[in-house]
Amino acid sequence: MAPTAVGVSVEMKKGSRTMRNTLALISLPLMTFALSSCMTDTADELPPGHYEHSTASVDTNGTAYEHSKTTDVGYDANGNKIETTKTQNSTDPPGLFNKKTTTSTETETQPAE
Repeated sequence: MAPTAVGVSVEMKKGSRTMRNTLALISLPLMTFALSSCMTDTADELPPGHYEHSTASVDTNGTAYEHSKTTDVGYDANGNKIETTKTQNSTDPPGLFNKKTTTSTETETQPAE
């Protein structure tokens, strides 16, 4: 399935162009995160190894967005393929002590054939 673009349109009498551009810039990092999470590889598609992917962006308000994904693929003693994925998302608006970070870890096991 191919990803599709999402459009945001806001109609305002005064400064509508500025508001539309601001919404487009704010939604860009969110769409990037959503598309990157949709395009994940599974354990049967990746050869054994260590994989890293990260993105960073800043919107017009100065909020920094960071997304990093680390994947380790290997085999256990029984020949089962194991994929461990650690995902970390950070949002850092301007100001002190207001950075928010979420971390998740997933482990997928594929039985030996």
